[in-house]
Amino acid sequence: MSEPDYLFDGSGPAPDDVRRLEELLGRFAHGRKQTAPPAMPPPARGLRVRWILAAAAAAVVLAAVVLRLLSGRSHSARTASGIAIVRADGAPVGIDEWIETRDETQHLSLSTVGWLTLAPGGRLHVRRLDDEQGRFYLERGSLEAFVFPQVKARFFQVDTPAATCVDLGCKYTLQVDPASKVAHVVVTMGQVAFVEDGREVFIPRGAECRAVPRVGAGTPRFTDCSEELRARLDAFDAAHEPERRRALAAEVAAAAAEPRDTLPLWHLYSSTDPQVRAAVEPALVRLGGEPAERTVEGFRDHLDRLWW
Repeated sequence: MSEPDYLFDGSGPAPDDVRRLEELLGRFAHGRKQTAPPAMPPPARGLRVRWILAAAAAAVVLAAVVLRLLSGRSHSARTASGIAIVRADGAPVGIDEWIETRDETQHLSLSTVGWLTLAPGGRLHVRRLDDEQGRFYLERGSLEAFVFPQVKARFFQVDTPAATCVDLGCKYTLQVDPASKVAHVVVTMGQVAFVEDGREVFIPRGAECRAVPRVGAGTPRFTDCSEELRARLDAFDAAHEPERRRALAAEVAAAAAEPRDTLPLWHLYSSTDPQVRAAVEPALVRLGGEPAERTVEGFRDHLDRLWW
């Protein structure tokens, strides 16, 4: 048999130096000769109370943060599809909120819909923003709007004191005069419609139109039309007597000289007055050619190429 070896298997007597080392380190031992670690003294009662109070305070702070986040979400203009209105500084804009500009320009991002820029002196109200419709009200000032091509037509609408500007896939500038409340739209991409009391006026890219409170939209025309045609159209829009409007319709037809002048002529041809229609029909054919069918839609289909 081999000699006892304390350091190898614990048998036999311990060497003197090992015994002295064990005596010095014994109180820290967790091994064979001590079955359990020494018990820690229980914390003082005051320390336990402080721990409990600290944990409760942390829970209160966490709850406040969560409530604040949830509250912010409930007031932001966001829908289940992720549509939201956000200012240039990242602050959200809520439904039923008014946006006013004085000397500054306010840029608003509509996430998946497009963007708006409200010029100085403007006042805009957020009326609705959900999966079915985005609706705003421009009380005064100038608003530039861009709606992404993938957004369905008529989703984005801006009410004014005179008419509603309905997006048909476009970029445009809409102005409302602070005093007269007359609305004026200029389309730079795509097309829009001015809608009021069931009447709809079509304004394509490069064209403009005015709308007057309690009267509605006037006659659209391209921004580069002649001054003579512009003056005749303004007079026609301002007239109310049927006989006067019939005479002015003939003057509009005579002043029309360019193929794209068929845009205002087509709108006059949409009149319910047969004499107004008769006054402008020859000019429509003269400038745009003979349509397959002499109806409002027939002329529209035939002349679309001239309006783009």
